[in-house]
Amino acid sequence: MTIRIKGLVRAYNDVQARLQAGTRPADAESFHNYVRGIVQQVEAICSALGAKPGDLPLTSPTAYESLRELQTARLPSPRKNTTSRRPPELRVPNVVKNAGLFSKRMWIDLPTLLESPAAKDNLRSQMLEFAYGIEESCAQHDFSLTSMASPSRRAYSWAKFILTKGNLDLHLSALSRGRQALETITSDPRQVELHIANMNSIWRRRHRSQLAVLKVNEGFVHADEKVWQALIRSSVSKGNRECRGIVNEYIESEEFSGVLFEMESFARPRHESTVGRVHSLDQSFDRVNATYFSGSVPKPHLAWNTVITSRKFGHYEFARDTVMLSISLDDSAVPEELVDYVMYHELLHKKHGVKLTNGRRMAHTSAFRKDEKRFLGHEDAVAKLNNLARRHSSR
Repeated sequence: MTIRIKGLVRAYNDVQARLQAGTRPADAESFHNYVRGIVQQVEAICSALGAKPGDLPLTSPTAYESLRELQTARLPSPRKNTTSRRPPELRVPNVVKNAGLFSKRMWIDLPTLLESPAAKDNLRSQMLEFAYGIEESCAQHDFSLTSMASPSRRAYSWAKFILTKGNLDLHLSALSRGRQALETITSDPRQVELHIANMNSIWRRRHRSQLAVLKVNEGFVHADEKVWQALIRSSVSKGNRECRGIVNEYIESEEFSGVLFEMESFARPRHESTVGRVHSLDQSFDRVNATYFSGSVPKPHLAWNTVITSRKFGHYEFARDTVMLSISLDDSAVPEELVDYVMYHELLHKKHGVKLTNGRRMAHTSAFRKDEKRFLGHEDAVAKLNNLARRHSSR
């Protein structure tokens, strides 16, 4: 049985935003009650269904654990020149609808797109116009891309991810593996329409007349045939414990989390704070650059991510020269040197780049691993990260 609690991750993100803005002493009690109320609701729902919060899908267990462990007794004060009022959202019409049409087209025209470079180029040019149109609309209204409503922002980030070099081919290949899985599992695969999208859940299935529309998280674009078989069985025919185990194991992988990091990077504020509640990304970069690179690394864009991850704590985005570290590290229980280790790891990606081997992207090459071990206390840092990962992914 798959249990979903709608709005849990959104509530977690709201709490994080309020922590970043700061809390007045007069509002501390209501904030504490708000957080405790969310935790208690999750526990009550799970208890009524005979389940545990760890049985929730995707990032929900980490959201629950983070809220449960949040120390509301010591809240940051409001920053100067900030108000509790949320910034207005820009409504760009038809963003979600048009992204859905592109996704539908890729499924219907998949054989042609796989065989015809001209058809693929035509699709790419139309998606470019779609993305440029959104960017122009934001610029005309003097809004940042982050000012769009969440569904529109996810649709835009999905399109930009697809348009990044190599990702359209990657997406189409994943659709092909999904189609092959459908053909072996369902009696009539023509009754299922498969979309791979930027979404908060693992998968979602809806019925339209005689057609079932199955939406799967874009994080599965790197998944192999075995994972796709398990995923389709889980989403179409409920699958079994083994299938769910295969899917859950892949969700915890760096391949899955890396796609989420990459998509998020396309719609971030141009000038966001690198100062977290506990740690500063600027200070971490300066320490690592001076100690391990003799100050020679040009400073990339630094950002805390808002995607909840349980095992992947950092990501380097080559296209945007951005190092993103997980907000899971911005915690008083996480020592400064552990943040520096993740920062060092991501700067090594900037240094070494990505190599293609037999059609697969190889980021952790032997040269990379050799450099990685230069970090002082490397083994201890790896052990601490593994412990942190286990704590965040505990079921």
